[in-house]
Amino acid sequence: MREVNREAARQGLTVSYARTAAARWLAGTQPRPPAGQLVVAVLSRALRRGIDAADAGLANAPGAATLLSRAGGGGGDLPQSRGAVLTGLVRLCRTDADAETQPHLYAQPYPAVQALPARWLSPLAAPEPEPAPAPEPAPVPAAPPPASPVDLAAETDATASASDWLQEVVLEWAERHGGARARTPLLAHLAEELVSLTCRPGTPPAALLSQASRMVFLLAGMSADAGHHALADAYWRHAAEAGRVAGDRGAYALALRAMSTQARRLDQSRRALLLADAAVESYAQAPPAVRSYLLVERAACHAARGHAHRARADLSAAEDCHPGDDRRSGGRRSGDRHDGDRYSGDPFTTYPVCALDYQRAAVFELLGERETAVRAAHASLAARPDSQCRSRALTQARLARVLLRTGQLEEACAQACAFFELLPDLASAQVSGEVVRLRAALSPYRRARTARTVWERARSAV
Repeated sequence: MREVNREAARQGLTVSYARTAAARWLAGTQPRPPAGQLVVAVLSRALRRGIDAADAGLANAPGAATLLSRAGGGGGDLPQSRGAVLTGLVRLCRTDADAETQPHLYAQPYPAVQALPARWLSPLAAPEPEPAPAPEPAPVPAAPPPASPVDLAAETDATASASDWLQEVVLEWAERHGGARARTPLLAHLAEELVSLTCRPGTPPAALLSQASRMVFLLAGMSADAGHHALADAYWRHAAEAGRVAGDRGAYALALRAMSTQARRLDQSRRALLLADAAVESYAQAPPAVRSYLLVERAACHAARGHAHRARADLSAAEDCHPGDDRRSGGRRSGDRHDGDRYSGDPFTTYPVCALDYQRAAVFELLGERETAVRAAHASLAARPDSQCRSRALTQARLARVLLRTGQLEEACAQACAFFELLPDLASAQVSGEVVRLRAALSPYRRARTARTVWERARSAV
């Protein structure tokens, strides 16, 4: 039962099971949700292959059709037309925004063994063609005239402009205060925009569906940072499918990449590598910064699977193609743009060097190259704007843990103290998880005078 409870804690679920529960399950009692899904995830990891509820004898467990699947966010295949994708997104956002269903939605477990659509693991096909204009209907006095192409283009531009502005605001807010506090206004805006799109006659334009995909991508990331992993997975699935049917290779590939990162963080390394491979292969002609972003995630997945040679090859390729990184000269090129204390790039087309260095630290830590990981984390902190509190906190926590493994106790404690200074303003499940990991890393040193105060601080922060 310890592994089941660890899996629940890893996903941020506030449930715990005793040995008596396992005895009842072995006697034939079907577990109540989310226990069945957690057991399947644990068994899949132990067997190193995916199994389903039937394989575990849990096919008749209550709650197989979860609230999330009924809301259009998980289970079964996803819709494959623009209108159907949009309708599914509206249903999911409405369920998320409903105060009655929201707590139950957040309690859903991450679908670790849910099959990935086969079309995601094959080359991206040509986008769905724009429908031919329908003949004008007979005039109806009470109805407004249909929008002209000029009006539609102007409305599309206005929607994109408003979404770009909101994207900038919520990203800055999430960096300063964590995704849990930034997702609410984004959800409200997105639900309203999606409903307005469904009111249009005919098939939604590809440009608007592409914009919706990118906003849903951001909402998924903030949902994951709030600890709602099943909900985040559902949003990313819809973002990927919306990008696919709209022909937006960037939105599609980035959604797959984000799902890979989430699976890797939840210790689902095989699933993570499948998604990372699909992301890289689906956008072979990506701009250099985006290509680097995709490759460095696959490098981390290979490292997590123990594929050291492949991990180094992907990491080297990510460094070589990044427009703002030059490891040979130690300098930076024009791709890494900063405006004072604030990164000014578009998250869908740019990738700052400080973020690449953070991922390099993660890869080197997984490969056991701790000194190199320390240098990469230091480089990330040096280039990271002070306003990006969440990213700085995650980097400092990683740096403190790696420093402890290299025996540099005093510097590790200094980085841990800097990390704890940022905690009061951050509402982030990922940051909270780093507190738990840092406490465990400090535990062997808790009797040392240098580390005692820091360890006590970590214990009180959990």
